[in-house]
Amino acid sequence: MAARHPDWRLRIYGSDPEEPALRRRIQERGLYNHVHLMGTAFPVTAEFAKGSVFVLPSLREPFGNVTVEAMTRRLPVVAMDCDHGPRNILTHGEDGLLIPPGDTARPWRRPSSS
Repeated sequence: MAARHPDWRLRIYGSDPEEPALRRRIQERGLYNHVHLMGTAFPVTAEFAKGSVFVLPSLREPFGNVTVEAMTRRLPVVAMDCDHGPRNILTHGEDGLLIPPGDTARPWRRPSSS
């Protein structure tokens, strides 16, 4: 997306043991001007004003408080359709997009009902 939209920025919040590997990938791919690892933000709600879309890539999310907070700030939401949380908050295509876990090729299709 960086080539098609050079003015877009991806800000990733939180911390993870995989952060060093992610930093290396960002460097290797020359994305250091587009992808920014922000660390932990508290409160994260202050960061919503800086964004245009909220993405929750979690594969497990008991209840997405942060998703609800993003929605109250009127950010469009894209979330993984994990067993609990996002599917209990969002209606695909109405107030957000639910992406089937593992589906990175066609993120805009409607999730299968299971």
